[in-house]
Amino acid sequence: MGLLTTKDPCAICGGKLKAIFPWKIVGQLVCNDCHGVTDLPDGVEKKMTVEDFRAYMTFREENVQRKNQFEISKKIDFGWLDTKFLFDFKNHFLCMDKNLDKTIFEGKQIKSFVIREDDTPLFEGDANGLRRYISTVPERARALAPQLEQYRMHLEMERERERLRREHGDDTYHSGILFDIPEPFKQFVIEIQFEHPYWDFFHADMGGPTFDNSNPYVDDYLCSYEEKTKVIKLPKEKDMTDLAYAISKGKGKVFILGGIQGRRIEHFYSNILLMKRNPSIEMIDQFSHIFTIDEGEYYFPYDDYKFVSFFSLSKESVISLKGFKYDLEKYNLIDDDNLCISNEIYDGLVKVRSGRVLVIKSRDDA
Repeated sequence: MGLLTTKDPCAICGGKLKAIFPWKIVGQLVCNDCHGVTDLPDGVEKKMTVEDFRAYMTFREENVQRKNQFEISKKIDFGWLDTKFLFDFKNHFLCMDKNLDKTIFEGKQIKSFVIREDDTPLFEGDANGLRRYISTVPERARALAPQLEQYRMHLEMERERERLRREHGDDTYHSGILFDIPEPFKQFVIEIQFEHPYWDFFHADMGGPTFDNSNPYVDDYLCSYEEKTKVIKLPKEKDMTDLAYAISKGKGKVFILGGIQGRRIEHFYSNILLMKRNPSIEMIDQFSHIFTIDEGEYYFPYDDYKFVSFFSLSKESVISLKGFKYDLEKYNLIDDDNLCISNEIYDGLVKVRSGRVLVIKSRDDA
């Protein structure tokens, strides 16, 4: 804004300037009505000409129309200040404002996004689909248990020394133990890349949990970690499937990378149930590749995942196998049948005549 010292009209509408401090676009005065409320990245407005701002006013009017069309399908709170992510899956819209007053992005304008713990991705997505990585934070936190136990022992010894000295009248002694065990990660980060007239990039972050240096325990840290993920509401696979759909207009895949091995078998089973409901989800790690197939023909070339098992996710599926160690023709695979376990791929062709089938490919049969 600049102090009104002339009677120059508004550079956009030509009307009278009523405000004491009107807005300025490259030195030209603009009335409050024309300027209005803007949602632009830092520094963009300062570089605009009057014609650029006229174009932005048109864009802003179109944004109001998108707001009127917006049907909220999903809200995700990532916990950074009051940042909300609102999705409209019907119209493929995304807005980062709970009142829909900021820029509403079309799905095709989102080039990619990533949710990270420091530099380690949890989710990555683009027009080709979504990849979900299993966090290694709990595993890395548990690996610190011996160091934390040793620190607590030393701290307790120092506290006892300090207590004894104080009993003998020495109030000058203080423990010199420094807690220097780093946490598994420092912050959660979300970044979105846009192909948009005004927005290229969005970044937000939030601090991760910390150890209590007066009495550090892994379980306490992991409880804090769970609370942090609840506060930012890291989206579940279903939410991220919807996000992938919003970006890719239904053509994207959701890849869960990892999570097949490990201690938390219930999470693996939960992912299998998700795959049963949504055929776009696949799970991959260094040993296995798990996905579903519906009615149709599928080519299975010989590759590193040379062993394969088939299970029916329907009450009954009809399946034919050719080019495997054990071929089948129009076999009725029921939901509790394990006949199709641990087959071997030579140069395979699978035909599903009815039902949905879960496929588990493995690198070895150990």
